[in-house]
Amino acid sequence: MTEKIQWEWKAIADDLVLDVEPTSSPDGRSGTWVRLHQRFSKSSFLRLLMEDADQSPTLYLEIALGPPTRDLAALERHFVTYLKTTGGLSWEVESSDTPWCLSATVPSGEDGHHEFRRTISGLLKLTDRFDDVDSPDTWFEILDTGSQRPDEEPTDQSSSPGVFETIGSSTPAPTNDGRATVCAGAVTRTGDTLHLALGFPEVLHPDQLRSLTDGLQSYLHNRYDAGALVLEDPDDRPELRLAEPTRTRLDLSLTAGDTSGGIARLQDHIDVFIHRLKEFTSGGVDLFAYLGVGDVVLEPSPPRQPRRDRTEPRDTRDADEVVFGFGSSEPSQPRAEGTLTPRDYTDPRLRRDDAETPLVDIVLRHPGYSDRRIGQVLSILLEVEYTVALELAERAPCVIAWGLGQERARSFKNVIESAGGKVVLVEPGAFGER
Repeated sequence: MTEKIQWEWKAIADDLVLDVEPTSSPDGRSGTWVRLHQRFSKSSFLRLLMEDADQSPTLYLEIALGPPTRDLAALERHFVTYLKTTGGLSWEVESSDTPWCLSATVPSGEDGHHEFRRTISGLLKLTDRFDDVDSPDTWFEILDTGSQRPDEEPTDQSSSPGVFETIGSSTPAPTNDGRATVCAGAVTRTGDTLHLALGFPEVLHPDQLRSLTDGLQSYLHNRYDAGALVLEDPDDRPELRLAEPTRTRLDLSLTAGDTSGGIARLQDHIDVFIHRLKEFTSGGVDLFAYLGVGDVVLEPSPPRQPRRDRTEPRDTRDADEVVFGFGSSEPSQPRAEGTLTPRDYTDPRLRRDDAETPLVDIVLRHPGYSDRRIGQVLSILLEVEYTVALELAERAPCVIAWGLGQERARSFKNVIESAGGKVVLVEPGAFGER
C-alpha cells in the first residue's frame, strides 16, 4: 500500500487480515490500485480492488458465483441486494457478463469507514461459503438470509500443538481432512543459510508432514536449485515468529545451489514463494498437488507434458455466440501458417502488445504452474467442466475465445493472469477462424 491509502484504510485492512497487494487498474480506469481480496474455488471466483486515493476511493469488484445457473439475472439481483444490505454502499453493475463487474464509491469520514468495514466483512463471509455451495439454489438461500457457516467447536488451545511442532513431535488427531493451508510463513537469513518456516491452521498427520516435506524439498530443488533440510530440533532453529497462530509448523534450512543466483536472490524467490502458497491454498488450491506430491507432476519450467490420454474434446458456445476452442487431442503435427502449436511457449508471434480492435480473440499464451488453479479459473470463465478446462490449459498456447469485446476480453485477461496464466489479445482470426 502507498502512504496515501495507508493512513486512512490500512488499520481496517489489518483488522480484517487482508493481504493487500498493488495491482493494475481495471479496464477503462486510470490511477493506482490495490487488490484487497481474491478467492477462487472450483466454481466461484471473487477479486476486490480499491483505488489508491485518500478521499472517497472507488471499490471495483469482479465475481462469479457457480455452479452455472440459467437464472443468472435473478442471482445477480440477489447479490446486489446482499451487498447493499450488508455494507450500505451503493453499487453500480458495470457488466452482467461472467464475471460480474461492479463498482462503488466509499464516502469519506467515519460513515465511510464503517460502510467499508461492513462491506469487506460481508464479502469475506461470502467467500467463506464458496466451498459449501454445490447448486445455484444454495446461493439464493445464502444471499437472501445472509446466513453464515455454522460456528465450529472452540479449540482448546492448551492441548493444541505449539508453534514449534515439527516432524517427530507428538501430534493430536488430524483435523484437516487431507488438506493443508499455509496461513503463515517467514524466511530469515543467517550467513549463507536461510531459515524457512511455514505455519498451518490444521493439525497435520505425521505421514502428511513427511509427504509435504518431500514435496517441498523436491519443488525447491527443481524450481530454485535450493537444498532443503528439516530443522527438527527447536534448539537448532533460530528464533522466527510467525504472524498468524498455527497448529502445525514446518521449519527448513535452505542453501543456494550453483544456479540459484546467490543466497540473497534465493531469499527474494522464497519470499514470493511463501506469498503464493498462502494465496493459492487460501483460495482452495490443493497444496500437495501444487508441490507435485503423489501422482501429480509439476514441471519447474515449460514445456509441459500431457499427463494422460485424451478423448476428443468438444467446442462450446456461450449465449452471446462467443466461441471457445479446445483444439485437438491428436499428436502434434506440422501446423499451417497462422495457427499455434501446443506447448510452444517461445512462439515470437505471441510477444506483442494487445490488439486494440473492437473485437478480439483471446490467446492463452501460458497456463502458469498450477494446473488446479488455472483449471478452476478457465472453468468459471468459459462455463465448461473442470476436466475440459484442464485439457484446454494443456494445449496452450491456443485461442480460448473468439470475438469478444475489448472490455470483456480485458476482464478475462485480468482474471486469468491473476491466477498465474499469461494472455494476449489478438485481432479476430489472427490464429484461425471459429
